[in-house]
Amino acid sequence: MPEFYFSGFEDRKPPAPVPYSISRELLWQFFATINLSIGAWYIIWRWQHSLNYEALWFAIPLVIAETCAYVGLILFAVNLWAVRDARETPPPQVHECLHSPGEFLPEKLTIDVFFPTYDEDPELVRFSIRDAKKITYPHPADILIHVLDDGNRPAMKAVAASEGVNYISRTTNVGFKAGNLQNAMKQTCGEFILICDADTRPFPTILEHTLGYFRDPHVAWVQTPQWFYDIPEGTPLHQILQKRLGKPGYLIGRGVEKIFGPVNIGQDPFSNDPQMFYDVIQRRRNWANASFCCGAASVHRREAIQLMALRNRGLELEGLTKKFEEAEAGLLKQFRRFETKFIKAASGITDREYRANFSKAMTEVWQKNRETVRKSIRHSAYDVNLFFLENPVPYKHHVSEDMYTSLILHAEIASADTRSKWRSVLHPGIESKMLSTQDLLSWTIQRFKYAGGTLDVAWRERHRLFKNGLSLAQKLMYGATFWSYIGCLWNVVFLCAPIIYLFTGVPPVSVYSTDFFKHFFPFIIANTLAMMVGTWGVSAWSGQSTYLSFFAVNLKAIRTIMRNERRQFPRIKTDLPGVCIRGNRREEIVIRDMSRFGMFGASGLQIELNSPKKPDVGDELTLTFDPDNKKHASVREDVIVRNISGNRIGVEYKPRNEEKIKFTVTPKIRQEKNFVKLVIPQITVIVLTLVGILYAGIMWYLGYREDIVALLANTFWGSYNIIALSGIVRAAFWKPGSE
Repeated sequence: MPEFYFSGFEDRKPPAPVPYSISRELLWQFFATINLSIGAWYIIWRWQHSLNYEALWFAIPLVIAETCAYVGLILFAVNLWAVRDARETPPPQVHECLHSPGEFLPEKLTIDVFFPTYDEDPELVRFSIRDAKKITYPHPADILIHVLDDGNRPAMKAVAASEGVNYISRTTNVGFKAGNLQNAMKQTCGEFILICDADTRPFPTILEHTLGYFRDPHVAWVQTPQWFYDIPEGTPLHQILQKRLGKPGYLIGRGVEKIFGPVNIGQDPFSNDPQMFYDVIQRRRNWANASFCCGAASVHRREAIQLMALRNRGLELEGLTKKFEEAEAGLLKQFRRFETKFIKAASGITDREYRANFSKAMTEVWQKNRETVRKSIRHSAYDVNLFFLENPVPYKHHVSEDMYTSLILHAEIASADTRSKWRSVLHPGIESKMLSTQDLLSWTIQRFKYAGGTLDVAWRERHRLFKNGLSLAQKLMYGATFWSYIGCLWNVVFLCAPIIYLFTGVPPVSVYSTDFFKHFFPFIIANTLAMMVGTWGVSAWSGQSTYLSFFAVNLKAIRTIMRNERRQFPRIKTDLPGVCIRGNRREEIVIRDMSRFGMFGASGLQIELNSPKKPDVGDELTLTFDPDNKKHASVREDVIVRNISGNRIGVEYKPRNEEKIKFTVTPKIRQEKNFVKLVIPQITVIVLTLVGILYAGIMWYLGYREDIVALLANTFWGSYNIIALSGIVRAAFWKPGSE
């Protein structure tokens, strides 16, 4: 086998989960309560007594940002409130985890191990296959390994054959990873499914340590923490100082490390370590039954996925049936109008015999066409119903199919008799190892996919947060996830606020007085203590700095989602002037209808074009119009002609591939490129802050500013932002061995 960069990390051992401590949990809950109470006191005071009424354009956005951040703090505290690990039970036999009273049970369990892949190196996947072949189970069980190759590659097929595992491929890539999993489920039959990524290397004990949770018939899936064993460990501070300063540097480095603990320069440059996410955030959602699936290294009960698919198909079928009924009703309404018109036309014929023949002929035409169209609609409905019943979709075709499926399953009823809901479990122990992103481009692709997918799920399934299905605790947990991704909106305010003050001298508060610091410092101190205890045993700074520094990625995700939704949910009835461009032709049009047309809801427009030369179905047009009747808000859309009726033309928005949240496979090898352009927003903030500090300092020195307290406060604030953003900037220049 070829040598990979991670070959030297094979002996690394995963960290153990943070031990549970009831005393530490009670201390955290005490500090969290104090923190939220002081925070509420601070926010109320900010709104009532501290606004700078001479600069409300600055003061209002900042206090709104602080309020939104406080809401996020409440959700985070609820998330971290308690650790309630599910009781780990011994690995079950067939009758202990498959509950089918009075029905046939197999002699032994069958577990399918899925390795979905697309363009990863087949030799890299071989590592994963070989580790999966080492999985053991103490009871009789068939562990079947399947390579799901969406790339349909002969080399991958050869690797699967040489390793003696099943190879599954398909002719299309519909649905990306979700479609790949769906296709595999149709060709396999194991009672449980272990889902891995192409680079996921499961430990031999993964099934032995997770299947015990399925003794509970309502457990739908078990997620295990993902561990990236290739994260750079960095170089100890004392070694770097010794190399540069000799013996004095070594002594200084050792002294610093004795005070602050081990300091490794260049450690985890991309903040890939997921321990905070799994060991703190996900683990502490067990008490609320809200730990969601993250895809790789998770075990699923097939029955739960299939029942969810059938129920969702039922709901979709119900919706389509309603659309067909509405279409038929609309057709009858149109025929009645037609009947009224021809009766009125016939009444104008003076010859009685001719009038009778005309009425008879028109009635026959009307009835014949009505029945023909009605039969066509009903046959279409039957065909669609049959298709939906024969093709249930186990996984949502979505870039974040794992979270999407989790949200739906958490809202589903597992047992009609007990009305119990499906349950999820976050198993705290690490049961596999994976590869992390090794460059900023791969990191950005991955984070954009996470952010865009999560925000898209939040928008599409927002009704579940406000209606029955999820419990209140589950709604708060999912709400915390969604809220965290829109935090970039107020993070931008926090990054810009000190810059605005440093350049203008305009403070967002009425005065940086003793009263301000009397409210501000207790909140900051309480928050620091609460977070220190709440995340004990896990480094919190990396998460805090990353949360602030990838504001640009999240803003791009929000922009993409909003642009797509604007295209999918436009206004209905309109009368807007516009221009149609066909080659060199520019023609006046009127937008008559901005609606969803077609059986499956394609987004589009209906335009009126008074031109003797009409376009053909399938032609591409460019439309320019103003959705708000304001000249400065014109919109330019590329569309495809779908149907033509007289002067009315139905067009569909042409897909914009670059604007969609797409499933992009995260590269598993380092991309050798210049990544500075990816951190231009962060560099801009850093440079503006540094220049602002210098400028404000000069202005104070020359006597143009007098408030030294305000200057120091904003200098400290800006410096904090610089330190937080500097990590991702350094990552743009990081190379293996550069630490």
